[in-house]
Amino acid sequence: MAQPQVLKNVTVKPFTILALVMWEVDEKDGNGGYPIKNFYISYRLKNSTIGDWQQCPLIHISPELRQYQIYHLHPNSTYLIQVWATNKLGKGPSTIVECSTHSNPQEIELGKRFLDGVDTFDVRIWIIAVAIVISTLCILGIATCCLFYKEYVVNLANQSSTSRDEHIELMPNIILNPGYDFQSMDLQEPDENSNDTNAPVRLNNNSVIYPARV
Repeated sequence: MAQPQVLKNVTVKPFTILALVMWEVDEKDGNGGYPIKNFYISYRLKNSTIGDWQQCPLIHISPELRQYQIYHLHPNSTYLIQVWATNKLGKGPSTIVECSTHSNPQEIELGKRFLDGVDTFDVRIWIIAVAIVISTLCILGIATCCLFYKEYVVNLANQSSTSRDEHIELMPNIILNPGYDFQSMDLQEPDENSNDTNAPVRLNNNSVIYPARV
């Protein structure tokens, strides 16, 4: 058991004002027998002194990561970048890589705009914005459900009213004759003109008046 070994395939891809650092860990015994706790990266200008090493803003890099970007570099400059790993027993040997940043003015301007406000950015602003969006979507969803429910209730009421009107129309409008006596009615033969005096009189399609003896 020992400290982590030297990282493998450490490479740096420089841009104008940033650089992408990549590395690998030997799967066999690169961690020294204990899980790697963190990775560390520091950098300095090549023509500066040893005491000018600067740590990256994210000091403790997660052991799951295998690459990291260094920001706020100077264009058209040469840097020394060193990378190492640590476990519970301590720091492993570092690997130093030399790289030179680019000098494209367009990339400089783009990088400045991209990095503008990075140091002062507050994550709480994003959290509040996401919460507002989610709340708005929830309110819209509830309002849509209410509209569908209201439309369903109105349709149900209309169907009930239509059914009630149909029942009323189907009820016969019968005009009752209180003096009608079916038992005492004399059945007469039709006269010489074939007129049946016992035939009921229809006032309309639904109303019938039967002759009665008074």
